[in-house]
Amino acid sequence: MSNSKTYHGSDTMVVIRAPRTTERSALDDIPQNIVDTYHGLMKVLGHAGFTIQRDPAVTSRWKSLGKTHHHAQRGDLQCTMEVYPAGCKLEFYQEVNVTNPNGGRYDFNKLEKMPYLVKVAFRYAFQQVTAYLKSQGYITTDDDPARDAWERVAYLRREMVSRRYYKGTVESYNAKDRDGVMLRDGDIRYYRDHQGVLWRGIVMHNINNMWWVVSNDHIYHNIASFYLFSLPPGCPLVRKLRPKTVCIQRLQQEKAKAVQREDFEKAAILRDILRVKHGVGLVSGEGEADVHR
Repeated sequence: MSNSKTYHGSDTMVVIRAPRTTERSALDDIPQNIVDTYHGLMKVLGHAGFTIQRDPAVTSRWKSLGKTHHHAQRGDLQCTMEVYPAGCKLEFYQEVNVTNPNGGRYDFNKLEKMPYLVKVAFRYAFQQVTAYLKSQGYITTDDDPARDAWERVAYLRREMVSRRYYKGTVESYNAKDRDGVMLRDGDIRYYRDHQGVLWRGIVMHNINNMWWVVSNDHIYHNIASFYLFSLPPGCPLVRKLRPKTVCIQRLQQEKAKAVQREDFEKAAILRDILRVKHGVGLVSGEGEADVHR
C-alpha cells in the first residue's frame, strides 16, 4: 500500500496518505500532489458552507505554521486541517457538548458527544470529503461497513451521475421550499409525513423537485421541495398534527359527556368550538365536507 493513495477514517478524523513525488510545492518540502489534494479538500468544505481560515490556535504560537494549518467552521461544526510531507489530516469537533476543560477540540469520542444536528452536519461533510478523495483516485483502508443513510444517498447520487440523470445543477423552480426559499445540499429543513409527524434532516437534491432528507444514520426520505420548510427561532415544535377528523370526534365525545353529567356550560363552549372552528352543526352535512378538505 506504500505506493497507493489511501485515506482512513477514525471517529471524526480523516487521515490521507499519498506517495511522495519529486515535484516540490511552495510549502517547504511538501510534495505538490499532496498540496493539491489539501487545497481540493478546502474547496470541498468551502462549497459545503464552511468558512476557512488559518488556524488561530496554531498561528498564535507558531506563525510559520500558518500555511499548513487551517480551521474550518459551519455553524457549531468545526474542523482542524493540517498538511505535511506524507499527507494531510482533517478532524471535526464541536464546542457545544464538551468534557475536556480545554475544549471539544481535545475531547475523546468526538462523534459520540456531538449533538444531533451537529452530527448530521458532520455526516454530510464527511461524505463530501470521502467522495472527493475517491474521485481523485484515493482508496479507503477502512473495513467496508454496512451502509448507513448517508452512504445509501451518496450511492444513489453516484448512480444518477453515471447514468447522466443528474448534472449537478438544480433549476430554481425545483429548489424552492414551501416558504419560497432556495434549497441547497446540506441545508436543514423540516417536513411532515402522511401521519402528521414532524421530521427534520439534511437535504440533498435528488431529481426534478425531489430532495432526499437524511434524518439520522438509518433513515432518509424522498420529499418534494414544496413540502419542506424552516421553523423560525422560538417557534414551538408540534411533534404530531392530529387529523381533523380525530379532533372533531374527540370534541363531540367531550360534549356528549358534558351533557350527560348536566354540565351545560361546558357543553355550550364545546358546541361553539365545533361550530366556529370546524363548521360542525351549522348546516346538515356541512361539517362532514369540511372534515376532509
